[in-house]
Amino acid sequence: MGRLYALDTTVVVILGGGKSAEDRARERAEGLLLDHEEAGDTVGIPAPAFAECCHCEVEAVLVVWPLNSAAAVLTNRLTGPMIEAGKKKGCTKRAAKLDALILATAETVGCAGLYTTDTWFDDVAKRQGLRIKILPLPPLRPLQTTLPSAE
Repeated sequence: MGRLYALDTTVVVILGGGKSAEDRARERAEGLLLDHEEAGDTVGIPAPAFAECCHCEVEAVLVVWPLNSAAAVLTNRLTGPMIEAGKKKGCTKRAAKLDALILATAETVGCAGLYTTDTWFDDVAKRQGLRIKILPLPPLRPLQTTLPSAE
């Protein structure tokens, strides 16, 4: 059985055609979806991230994980550290609170990883003892250089 992986708002916006400072971000984000599909993993979006980017059209099957009471309690614990860590990166208080909701939801549903371009989440997750790994966009998938034999 595959594992669960979550996408942060930034990655969903990239998949929907939004701009990113990341090099070839859309191709890399699409590649991660293909990799997880091939591995039998489930890729989803925490409801707070979906609420932020539900205007984006993404051509992928993604689960939306709802905010639950365990995530709300964890969010309360994460909000202060997320605001402090976010300040150093120019993140607004509102955005840091939303990021805490996203991280807490992904953690409480049992996601192995959260893909985001906001890698500063990693320090907070580690300091707070979370199991979830904060993951950047992966490198580009290699191109197939030869055609397979039809034999």
